[in-house]
This record gives sequence, structure tokens and C-alpha cells, in this order.
Amino acid sequence: MATKRVLVIEDDDAIRRGVTDALTFAGYEVLAAATGQDGLVSALHATVDLVLLDLMLPGPSGFDILKAVREARPTLPVIILTARGEEADRVQGLRLGGDDYVVKPFSVRELLARVEAVLRRSPERPDTVQRIALADGVADLARCEVRFDDGTRHELSEREVALLGYLASHRGRAVSREEILTRVWRLDLRGRETRTIDVHIANLRAKLRDDAESPKVLLTVRALIDRLAPRLAARAEQADLILVTDTNAPAAMAKLAIDVSAVEQILFNLVDNACKYAGPDATEKRLHVEVMPAPDDARFATLRLRDHGPGLSKEAARRLFQPFSRSSSAAARGVPGVGLGLALSQRLSRSLGGRLSHD
Repeated sequence: MATKRVLVIEDDDAIRRGVTDALTFAGYEVLAAATGQDGLVSALHATVDLVLLDLMLPGPSGFDILKAVREARPTLPVIILTARGEEADRVQGLRLGGDDYVVKPFSVRELLARVEAVLRRSPERPDTVQRIALADGVADLARCEVRFDDGTRHELSEREVALLGYLASHRGRAVSREEILTRVWRLDLRGRETRTIDVHIANLRAKLRDDAESPKVLLTVRALIDRLAPRLAARAEQADLILVTDTNAPAAMAKLAIDVSAVEQILFNLVDNACKYAGPDATEKRLHVEVMPAPDDARFATLRLRDHGPGLSKEAARRLFQPFSRSSSAAARGVPGVGLGLALSQRLSRSLGGRLSHD
């Protein structure tokens, strides 16, 4: 596995040297910055896997840097370094998108443990992918080519290799156009047309023999819903329900994903649960599956399932995603299941950097 690279932004010379030495000894590559301006430039443009960020800096503050990082590199993990007693700063930092915090003075053991934990759960730590198996061939990123069993070969451009490698390394979660521009091609989003991604995806589809009408390698969120619709509709029909899908979402939120089996499992579990519990008592015999921009960030997608069942009590809603949680009415009606479907879906969702909720 490639060595992880950590950016340390800290203006205190002694702390910066100590943190740098500890990380280096632990096997990390370290890039250090002593001012807010140097730290901001490195955080936005350097190839790093994690940022250790002091909040009180000369020049742009740690809060300014954190805001900029979340806009340009939304999945880059950031650990906040904060002084003891500055609870308000810690809270604000976490609300702005910090992944964790360490209170000064801190022990080397605690710092390294937190770095390791954040990297372990972060999508910014993909293994380097060199080969991608296809149905009738292989994409060889090291050789910059796609080879098929019938002897056909297609060369891949430098940008196509970078794009395909990034998507494959982040399999199991959606990747936005903006993330590709900033993380893969290191381009400034300001004034740029993100549709250039669509052109490269179209070229990759042709070289990978990935049918745009029925894709299996490169999928958008819309394509995923369209592909799942027949299976979901069949399940709804078993419960005497009609499935209604709405994927007329703004183009700015269209995502690209590879290996979406986890997303498929989550959505099917949600539909299956609605059929079991809402179906018999539904006031309207429809299940609505919608794709829309996330309310807190329009670059990301929200998948929403709406049913017309009797609803849940506060206690049942509180336990909804807990393992082996089943409503008393469902048990009384003999509804099959052990109460693991939604708990599994929540776990899968969190592994992809998302979340499930009930309203």
C-alpha cells in the first residue's frame, strides 16, 4: 500500500517539528506549512491524504482553510488541532466539516491513533488500482490501454487513466464532476464547465464497450435508478403497490460510480421494508423513489423513498436502524424477517460516506 502523506499546518515551530517527527517516525510522508497562506495553497493543490490543521494561524485562519478545503476537496479528511478550553472553536470546526480534533497539549500516541482512525474510515485512502477486470477484457492502467479477449486494443490518454483509476479506487461511492476536476485533474473550478467530464466519460464508455443505454462499468445515479426500477417495481407489485420513480434531477448533481452493489442493496432493502410494513395499511398504493440534490450541498445526491403507510411511533422511529428492531404490529401480523435489513442498510450507507434517516 502506498505511503500516506499528511499535511501539517501549524505556526508554532516546536509543535510543528514535534508532529512532523512523530508522523515521519510512524511511516508517513509529511508536508508542513507554518502560515495560513502556505497551508491554504498546499491544502488545495498538494497531493495529501490528510490535513492536521491548527485553527489560530497568521494569514488565513484555520476556519478559512477548512471552508476552502470543503468546497474544493470535499472528501479530504481534516483533523483540527485546538487549545484546551476552546470548545466553541472545536464545535465550529466540526460543523464546518472537520473529521476529528485533538486538544493541545496532546500525546504522540493519541495523535497517531486519531490519524490512523480517520484515514481508515476516509474515502481519501484508496489503494492504487493498476488493472480493472471487464466482462471480456481488462483495463491495464499501467500500460495505458484496454485489451479485449478478441485481440482488440484501445489506448488510454493520461486523463482517461487518471479518471478511471480514481473511480475504481473509490468504488462503492458516488463521485461528483467537481471532485474529479479538483482531485483528479487538479483544476480550479472557477469559471470552468464541468461538462468536460461528460466528454471523457463518453470516450471511456466507447473504449470499455460500456453501453450508455445499459451501463455496467460507469454508472450515473440516474442510470442506477433506471437499472433497478424493474426489480423494485416487481417487489412493490407483490405488496399490491405501484412504484413511481422521479429521476428528473438537475444535471449538476449527476454522479459517476463504479461497483454500486452496495447502493443497490440499500435501495432494495428500503423498498422491501416499505412493502412489508406500509403496504397493507397504505392510504395510497404508491411508493415514490426520488433523486434530488442534497439539501446541504447541491453537488451531492439524495435518494428518497416515500410511502403512504400509517407512520411510526417516536420509540419505533428511534430504534428503526438498530439491529433486530421490529415493530410489535409487524410481529403480530407475522411479517417475515428478523429486523436486520435497515440496520445493514445503515451500515452500508455509512461505509459509502452517506447516511440514512427517517422523517
